[in-house]
Amino acid sequence: MRRAARALTRGEQPPPLPASSTAELTEVSRAFNDMAAELERRRIASQQFSADIAHELNTPLSVIRGTLEAMQDGTLPATPERLARLQVQAGQVQHIAADLRLLSMADAGDLTLRPESLRADHLLEELAGAFSEAADRQGVTLHAPPLHAHAPPLTVQADPLRLGQILGNLLQNALNHTPAGGRVTLTASALSFSDDGAPGELAVTVQDTGCGIPAHQLPLVFDRLYRADPSRSRPGSGLGLSIARTLAEAHGGRLTLTSVPGQGTTATLTLPLSSTS
Repeated sequence: MRRAARALTRGEQPPPLPASSTAELTEVSRAFNDMAAELERRRIASQQFSADIAHELNTPLSVIRGTLEAMQDGTLPATPERLARLQVQAGQVQHIAADLRLLSMADAGDLTLRPESLRADHLLEELAGAFSEAADRQGVTLHAPPLHAHAPPLTVQADPLRLGQILGNLLQNALNHTPAGGRVTLTASALSFSDDGAPGELAVTVQDTGCGIPAHQLPLVFDRLYRADPSRSRPGSGLGLSIARTLAEAHGGRLTLTSVPGQGTTATLTLPLSSTS
C-alpha cells in the first residue's frame, strides 16, 4: 500500500492492491483501489477535455486566420460580409472562453452569486419575450402559459443573471433541436408544499417537440463538451448543459432531463421557494 500511495503521488497508476487476510485491511485495500481508479478516470477525462477544447477553439481560429491571411495577400477583398463572418467567429471564441472561465470559477469555489427575490411569473414573461423572435425565425411556437393564481406569488431567491443563463441555455438548446413546425413550452409550478403551508420548491420546465435523446446518451448530456450530435453541426460550445447544472446546484437546486426519442425532451429546473411564497 505504501508503494502504491507513492506511485499515486508521482502521477502513476498503481496496480490494484490484493485482498488481505483480514477483513479490515481488505476494506482499506478496496477503498484505495476505488480511489486510484477514480483518480485515473479524472485524469483521462481531463486530458480528453483539453483535447476537445483545443478542437472547439481551433475551428473558429482557423477560419479567422485563413480569412485574414487571404485579405492581406489580396486573394480576398475585405468586404463587409466577410468582416461580419469574422466577427461571428471571434464571438464564438469569446463565448467559449467565458464558459470556461465560469466553470473554472465554479470548480474553485469562487463563483459569486448575488441573489434577489424573483417572481416566477415575471421571469417566464421576460424569457418568452427574449426568445420569441428567435423562435419565430425558426418557425417554432414558443408557448409560456400564464401561471395559476397564487397568493402571494411564487418567488425564489436567485441571482437574476445566473438564473437567466440557466434558463436561456435550456431554451436555446430546445430551439436548436426543434424543427420548424415544432413547439417549445415554458412552464412553472410549485412543488412540495408542507401541511403547515411552508414553502417547498419551484419547478420550471422547458419542454420541446424535437428529436429527443436516445436513452444511452441521456446520462452523458451534462458532461462537459459532450454532444449527442457527433458531427458538431449544432451551434454552441458544448458546455451549455454542464454550465446550467453547475449554476443550478450553486443555487441549491437541481437540473434534470427526460426524453423520448422522436417525441421531444423536457428539462426541469428545481429551486427552493422563498419563505414568502
